[in-house]
Amino acid sequence: MPCSHCLRKARECRSSEHSDSCVECVRRGLTCDLVVSQSTWDRLDRESEALEVRIAEAERTIALEHAAEDAAREASEAALAAARAAEKDAQRARHRSASARAKFLRLQKISNLARRKEHRLFEKELRAIEDEEREEAEAEDRTRSAESSSVTVSSSVVVHEDVSFSQLVEGLSPSFWEVLDSGGEMPAPTAGSSQGS
Repeated sequence: MPCSHCLRKARECRSSEHSDSCVECVRRGLTCDLVVSQSTWDRLDRESEALEVRIAEAERTIALEHAAEDAAREASEAALAAARAAEKDAQRARHRSASARAKFLRLQKISNLARRKEHRLFEKELRAIEDEEREEAEAEDRTRSAESSSVTVSSSVVVHEDVSFSQLVEGLSPSFWEVLDSGGEMPAPTAGSSQGS
């Protein structure tokens, strides 16, 4: 998937060989949010395998050229008449050996760079996944916190409608008025006549 800069500018987004950013972001000095696709991973794997094959071939070439160099040196020692020709062969063999070794070192360096880049890309993608999971967990924590702090109304609470004074007086029992007229104490409310206030 292309980075946001390339997507916005409709540019081709190609991964840089020496950076976690794409080529365009490296060239323009921008911060790149390139996400490596599966096809890129597959391409990196194929390139890594091809490099390993080339390294093995270079190693075989080095071994063969070393053998050729040894054979040429022995031939120069065996026959003085063929010394010059053998020395030329040895020089050519040394040149090929040095070229092969230089090629091997270049390929090894490229392979190391590819492995390091693959490791960096993996870590980058892993950090993105961890950040996303952490944000989701924080969102869930905030939701739970909001739910636990919200005020709930208990089902045991009785909400009374407004009652006028006259309705309140009419609701008093005759025994209440008898006790009040006689100057006695008010009777204790019974469970049937008592309501929560």
